[in-house]
Amino acid sequence: MCNKLRRSLTTLAGAAGFRSLLARALTLAKQESPALGAWQVNADGSLESQNGEAEQSGSVLIAHLIGLMITFIGESLTLRLVNDVWLDLPDSEVKVEKDESK
Repeated sequence: MCNKLRRSLTTLAGAAGFRSLLARALTLAKQESPALGAWQVNADGSLESQNGEAEQSGSVLIAHLIGLMITFIGESLTLRLVNDVWLDLPDSEVKVEKDESK
């Protein structure tokens, strides 16, 4: 999911913009999930992990990344980008997440 969002956001905000956003999301996610402590953001904006345990905590990172996207580019554009890369996301899931954030 991060790699798919990386393509869209790099076009929108540039490589450095995406890398900064992902690095901040990772910092926030590490506070909730210590398993992400082994993850780092590479210079190209990709993620690297030193262990496999953190794979299960990736959803925490994605949640923070999407939250930051909403803050910086707005909810409407964020939902459009997420729907573009997560093709099988049911509309009801988007609405539930949207309602919970209010």
